[in-house]
Amino acid sequence: MGLLKKLKERRPPVPESAARHLDRDERALAWAQATTGQVVVATPQGLHVVGTDGHRLIGWHEISKGVWKDGLLSITESEPIDDHQIVDRAPWSLAFDEPGNVPVILRQRVERSIVTTRYYRLSNGAVWLIGRKIPGRDGLVWQYRAERGLDVSDATTKAEILDALRIEDEASRPADL
Repeated sequence: MGLLKKLKERRPPVPESAARHLDRDERALAWAQATTGQVVVATPQGLHVVGTDGHRLIGWHEISKGVWKDGLLSITESEPIDDHQIVDRAPWSLAFDEPGNVPVILRQRVERSIVTTRYYRLSNGAVWLIGRKIPGRDGLVWQYRAERGLDVSDATTKAEILDALRIEDEASRPADL
């Protein structure tokens, strides 16, 4: 029997309280129960967070940052402001005695969702352009994160940003299709 098969057989199943929120064909990559009772399940689609107050599925492309330190998993989600602009929400945290592979899978999946980043200078500031992959969708989703102090409501600035996004999107598409 292979080592991977042995490890999979030893891993306890996802608790029913969380498993019922997964799609029938959705595969759990890792799961852990927080010290406060919430269950997090990492799947190819994202991070399921299940607690007494409900269930949320956070897509990997919606997570800006995940940090594991001293038994605490801290997640910073991105918040869409419009079709392309994102900002960071306030981070939230859960404590774990035994996190399993959740921190490792979280890091891998968030990093894999980011296909490319570009720092783009504008006439009056700069933005980060981010091309992300969403499970089950073709192509990239383009987002931008404005540098502090940049007025993205300015029509000229907005036009520059949208032009930069268009250029990056066109450059990322296969030429032979």
